[in-house]
Amino acid sequence: MQLVIAGGLVVAACGEPAKLLRGNVEAINAPSLQVAGQVVVTKTTTQIRTQGGAQLKLAVLRIGDAVAVQGRDRSDGTIEADEIEVEGDEAEFSGAIEAIAAPNLTVAGRTVVTDAQTEMERDDAKITLADLHVGDVVEVEGTLQGDGSVLAREIQVQTGEQEEGEHGEVEFTGAIAAIASPNLTVAGRTVVTDANTEIKKDDTLVTLADLHVGDVVQVSGTLQADNSVLAKEIELEH
Repeated sequence: MQLVIAGGLVVAACGEPAKLLRGNVEAINAPSLQVAGQVVVTKTTTQIRTQGGAQLKLAVLRIGDAVAVQGRDRSDGTIEADEIEVEGDEAEFSGAIEAIAAPNLTVAGRTVVTDAQTEMERDDAKITLADLHVGDVVEVEGTLQGDGSVLAREIQVQTGEQEEGEHGEVEFTGAIAAIASPNLTVAGRTVVTDANTEIKKDDTLVTLADLHVGDVVQVSGTLQADNSVLAKEIELEH
C-alpha cells in the first residue's frame, strides 16, 4: 500500500483513515490538542512518550512541541490518538520563576531540575541558584525527563531589556513582581496605569484585575520624572 503525504498528514492512497500526523502542538484543551491544524483527541490508553521511550503525561506537552501522532480518523474529522511521540528530548522555553525549592525551580508551570553541571547566567555573569528569585524571567535549555521535568543545562536570566525612543517612550518585558492597584512592579520598575492604559491578553482587552504576580508582560509607556513608567499598553505574554 502506498502512502501520500498531504501537508503534515500521511494518508493511505486508497483513502483509508489517517495513521500518522507530524507537526507542532498549536493548542491544548485537555484531553484534546491541535497539531498541524488537526484536532487530536487523547484517551486513557493513549501512550505519550519521548523518542527515548520515557513515558509522559499530557500535561507535560507545551505549545510549540514537535510531535508525531499515530491514530485513526473519527467520523467528526478529529484524530483519535493511540500514541504521541515528542520528537527530540531537548527542551527550550522561557517564563517566570513561580517557585524555588532547591535544587529545583518551577518555571511556566514546569519543574526545572538543576545539578552541578547547570550553568546559570545574568548579564553574561555566572551566578548560582541562590541568586535567582521568584518572578525572575528566565530562559531554560535542557533535557526532557520521563516525569515531565527538565534537567537544565543552562538557565539565562532575562533582565527585561529596555528600548527607549523619543520623548521618553520606553518598552520593556518582565514578570510582575507586585500589584498595588493602580500600579505594578515589573522588572524592578514601577508601572503606573490610568484610564487610558490598554491591557491586552491575546489581542483582547482585559482589566488590571486580570493580571497576576508572576505574569510576564510587555510594557509600552512614557518615562516619568521619578523613573516610573506611565503605561500606554500592557500586553500579557504566554
